Order: sequence, then structure tokens, then C-alpha cells
Amino acid sequence: MAHLNTIIETERLIIRVPTLADLDAVQNAKEANWHELQKWMVWASDEQKPISALKHYIEVISAEDHAKGGLHLFAFHKNTGDFVMASGLIPEGEPHFYGTGYWGNINYLGQGYATEMMRAILHYAFTKHKAVKINIAYYEGNEKSRRVIDKCGFTFVQTLPKIHQSFATGEWLDEHQFGLTAETWKKQHDTI
Repeated sequence: MAHLNTIIETERLIIRVPTLADLDAVQNAKEANWHELQKWMVWASDEQKPISALKHYIEVISAEDHAKGGLHLFAFHKNTGDFVMASGLIPEGEPHFYGTGYWGNINYLGQGYATEMMRAILHYAFTKHKAVKINIAYYEGNEKSRRVIDKCGFTFVQTLPKIHQSFATGEWLDEHQFGLTAETWKKQHDTI
């Protein structure tokens, strides 16, 4: 598939489909940020910590999603080559409807990389990947993620009370859901 060769470039990042050559760099970033990931990420169960889980993600899960029109992406710093962020477009049933999210290398958090990456992925999704709608969510207390979602132009949809149990604390958290349609994105970015 053509989208498996996708390369998106921003001012500071090269964003591309993950390969097995990325295993060590991404695994090191995952382990360094594991406590935070377990707080907020629905996938960050103890079974997902070993490198074998990351290998399975690259070889099987992302390949299955790619076959359905999805797109898993890793962002690397242009100057250092370091792994910075992970994201993608996960198919959500209806054609061209996707879910997204992100997590990052602890050494690059708080420097605008999540917003830079997400804006680039949204641009790609709506202009090249034929996305109709993209959904994203954050869990109660994760205000840094909420700010990225706001900066990217998503619209609040609903709150699902106490739906996610944090792997780090055991606490049940509200999920705040947002969406962005191609039509809304185009209006936000139409410069004419």
C-alpha cells in the first residue's frame, strides 16, 4: 500500500511508519516514561511493557490496521534522529473515520512536539488520506493532553464518567471525547 511509505515532514520532525529498526529507541523511550503511560494510556498494561509487545505492535497490530486503511506513525527529531512521539490513525468502523492519540519520549515532552506532530498528521489525514472524521480523547487529570487537543482544533463531544481505570493508580477516570471533521478542519485552515 502506498501509505506505508508515508513520510510527513515538519519544522523539527520526520514522521513515518514504524519499522523493526525502531525497536530499541522506542522501547527505551517507553520504559523511561512507563509510569506516566500507565496513568493515561488505555494500552499500557503490564503485558505491554516488554520489547516483545512493541515488536508485536509493529509486526501485527499496525499491519492489521494498515490493511484496514489506518496509519501508525512514529516521529523522529530531524537533528538528533531521536524517537520523539508515537501516533497514528486507527480505523473506527465507518470508512475514513479514525481515532488518534499520542505518547512521547519524556526528554521531548513540554516542548510543543505533540502539537507539531498532531497538526501535521491531521493535515495529512484530511488532505491526502481522505479522512472524514478523527476522534481523540483524554482522561480526567491529563491537562497537558487536553491543551494539545484544544490547539489542534478538536470540538468537545461528550464525557464518559469513570470509564478508564488507570494502570498506575487503579483510579477510575472520566474520558473526555473530542472530534474533528474534514469540513471543520477545512474551515479552520482555509486562508482564502
